[in-house]
Amino acid sequence: MKTALLFFALLFQQMNAQVISDNPGPEVTDAYFTGGAIKLGNYISQNIRYPEDAAFRHVEGVVVVTFTIDTAGVICNAQIRRGIGNGCDEEALRLVKNMPKWAPAMLNGKPVASGSTLHIDFRMPR
Repeated sequence: MKTALLFFALLFQQMNAQVISDNPGPEVTDAYFTGGAIKLGNYISQNIRYPEDAAFRHVEGVVVVTFTIDTAGVICNAQIRRGIGNGCDEEALRLVKNMPKWAPAMLNGKPVASGSTLHIDFRMPR
């Protein structure tokens, strides 16, 4: 009797697992910088301008910027989440606002707006 109950319990569990696997949920892809992370790094390194005030005061650190990528891949609503001041925050915002279009996030094959965060590193040249 215990064997029969165990068999039916395992069979029922297997049937439930099959039903769940037939509906995998929505197909989602994240937004990304066209060309990938290496191209994004190249864009930042080629376009960043170390602020004079920060250089004079030897300010270094990471500025965290959050922003939205709309359905066309355009950056909007860029904001400083964590800044270091002395002109670095403004430079990080300038970089983000002037970025080329991204590939937007997709939900079931349709573009959707999504948020992203970048950490922009300010280090004095050695």
